[in-house]
Amino acid sequence: MGLKRTMPKAGSRSSLGRRTRRILTKVSNRYSPVCRANIIPGLTPKVALRVKEGKGDSGPSSTVDPRYAHGPGREVIGGMSSSAPNLCYMKTGLQALAATSYARWIATKAALEEAEIYRPITCRLDVLVPYKRQHEITVAAPLTCEVALEDLGEEQHGAVELITRLNERLVKENGYEDNLMQLEVVQRTCCLDCGHTNWDTASHTTLRLQKPTANRAGLSVDVANCLNFHCRVGPRGGDSIRCNRCVLLGVWEILTLALKRPRAPELTKDSIGEIRRRRALITSCLRAGSDFSDENLWAEVKLKRRTFQIPTKRNHPESSDAELETLLAEYRANVDSQAIKYGSSWSEAFAISKLPQVLVLEFENVGTWRNIGGTLAKNRNRVVYQPTQDFFKFVVGDERETNPLLQLVVGMPGGEEAGDSAASESGDKMLYELRSVMVHRGPDIDVGHWVCFRREWLDDDLENPVREQWWLCNEGSTMRVPKAKVFGKREDPQRGGSMYALVYERLAAGAVVKDNEDANLPAKVNWKLDTGI
Repeated sequence: MGLKRTMPKAGSRSSLGRRTRRILTKVSNRYSPVCRANIIPGLTPKVALRVKEGKGDSGPSSTVDPRYAHGPGREVIGGMSSSAPNLCYMKTGLQALAATSYARWIATKAALEEAEIYRPITCRLDVLVPYKRQHEITVAAPLTCEVALEDLGEEQHGAVELITRLNERLVKENGYEDNLMQLEVVQRTCCLDCGHTNWDTASHTTLRLQKPTANRAGLSVDVANCLNFHCRVGPRGGDSIRCNRCVLLGVWEILTLALKRPRAPELTKDSIGEIRRRRALITSCLRAGSDFSDENLWAEVKLKRRTFQIPTKRNHPESSDAELETLLAEYRANVDSQAIKYGSSWSEAFAISKLPQVLVLEFENVGTWRNIGGTLAKNRNRVVYQPTQDFFKFVVGDERETNPLLQLVVGMPGGEEAGDSAASESGDKMLYELRSVMVHRGPDIDVGHWVCFRREWLDDDLENPVREQWWLCNEGSTMRVPKAKVFGKREDPQRGGSMYALVYERLAAGAVVKDNEDANLPAKVNWKLDTGI
């Protein structure tokens, strides 16, 4: 089970947009490349930020696999026992966003009359400039105590949850028609009894993936493997689910059996005609292959069950308690015998139908309950990430100009082969550049520390000689990190933390990027899944 938390009430609607934009628009084009290389935009000034009450966005869950297992939901790091402010999750989330074009997008949405709100931020950053030296490794940043999150108090939350809530609230309260982080996922469920298929499309802020949970030392998979698992066809978990087509087939069978007994005393000429009419209606619906969810249809074909009188002391006054129990058992058996069994087993599959400009991959890191202390142990299996990722083979629908009814997911018959063939013939790619990595350090999800590894920000207007520079944003300090360490053998390049989310930004079509065998990377990096798994 996930850890329970209590969210405070939302802040003032009138001031939320100004306050969030005040934080997220610190990526400014007013600094030279050298100054910006040292300042690291996205550092948090002393402003108040209010987060809306309610549950965070939750992406679709994956299917069962020996290497994977369902997590309890978005993991929320437990509150601190100390009264000292602990807002590392907030800084991690904001730094992750500041590494993308999200802050610039928010700035373009600001009304002209609100331009004054950016001046305090500019002054705040200007104060730091005289203390910068290009040769210095560390960069000063505002301390935790300088940041006010009045309505959150001392309770700590997840960095991914913060990003989700901020984006949803900004889009909703400001009436934005576009959403830089919204992706769409198609879910296909198929009844294993009759073959009926349902299609549902849902919008999410993050795409939730699962890490492998097999207890094996040194187990690692890459991002593509996690995406393949997310998109594969598998059994749908939970109890049996109603299938409308199975119900219609059951009703059709009952009506057919009734017509074979026309001499039954309860069947009149009119009732036989009604049975035939309903049977013909069901036959036409089954042949048409509709979704069988029309309420008018069910009103026409529903059956009136024979009612049984529930045995009670009133209608069986002479029966003893034991005899009454026997009558009740017979009553339940009669009702159950005439009930139509419509529970079915299902398969399910997911596929991405629309990718956003800024894509957040969120990984479930909860492992098993520890016997000692009753805490949730973190999943220590590793996911290997690369500087760029091609999502072409994981997307269906309009973005690939394919019919989702024919090719829904990779792993379906003809799905992966057809996708690879289309990619090789057209040369199309959906390249995303990794912009930031959100890491949580600590033995379990009860307590710990959030840090962010982020790439140098994008700059389309000016030449940026340090675009490949990576930084470790850790609470009150920011440190240069070699690229080779970021893409080394650990999720947390500096320590033994666990990666919780990867933030990508979509590259323009035809963009020239360095491949994943960059000279700055270590010579031996295990990018592939172990063959012995």
